[in-house]
Amino acid sequence: MERLARALGCRVTDLLIETEAPRVAVVGYIGAGDEVYPIDDHIPGAGLDDIEPPPGEAGNIVAVIVRGASMYPSYNDGDIIFYRREDATPEDTFIGRECVVRLTDGRMLLKRIIHGTRRGRYVLVSHNAPEITDVEIDWAAPVRWVKRR
Repeated sequence: MERLARALGCRVTDLLIETEAPRVAVVGYIGAGDEVYPIDDHIPGAGLDDIEPPPGEAGNIVAVIVRGASMYPSYNDGDIIFYRREDATPEDTFIGRECVVRLTDGRMLLKRIIHGTRRGRYVLVSHNAPEITDVEIDWAAPVRWVKRR
């Protein structure tokens, strides 16, 4: 064991102690055509389930499950979307990007965000559904990773 530990550049105890792989909380569902209220209302670290994180991701990343088909073919019903809570807002991080979006009315959606017709209002763009125009956003966080169903 000592030779193996030296070869691996670790301690013998590292080889003997079983450690759990990091997990990501699945905090709810997100609408991509279907209306979903709300997600991401669990205490940090809690959720509906937990899954393996995407490669290279660690920290406060969370996941949601897509419901609906308005973002097809980029996202399918049942795909898992990963995002970081701390990525939520400011505006320059989400304009023109596909994001997890929480509207001020409580709806949670997966959409691309562009500027609306007046300050503080936005247009939510789908791939195959009508735009949602001039809405107020509570917060938005860019999609970081997609796990296909």
